[in-house]
Amino acid sequence: MKKAYKFTWTWKQFLTVYFLIVLIGVLAGCANVTPIESVGVVHHYGFFSGVWHGIVAPFSIWGSLFWPKSIAFYGLINTGWWYNFGFLFGMSVVLGGGGRATSGSK
Repeated sequence: MKKAYKFTWTWKQFLTVYFLIVLIGVLAGCANVTPIESVGVVHHYGFFSGVWHGIVAPFSIWGSLFWPKSIAFYGLINTGWWYNFGFLFGMSVVLGGGGRATSGSK
């Protein structure tokens, strides 16, 4: 019969997790919502806004679970294809973008 593995935290692991939680909180605080009525009048979200929204999307999704009326992770009034391309590009920057698929051994 196998012995149960008991996990113990090291200070380095604890501080890493702590700072990641703080970083997620800070980045989620940067993702604000502009009222939809004023967005269409002021400007439409373009490529670079899509890149930024893609980068902060994982944090915004978590934030929108707790504050659904104040945090959104996709700009509804956008320029179309360019915004979507920027959003996917930003997400690929954060999530790795398939780099591991091409770096395998032959």
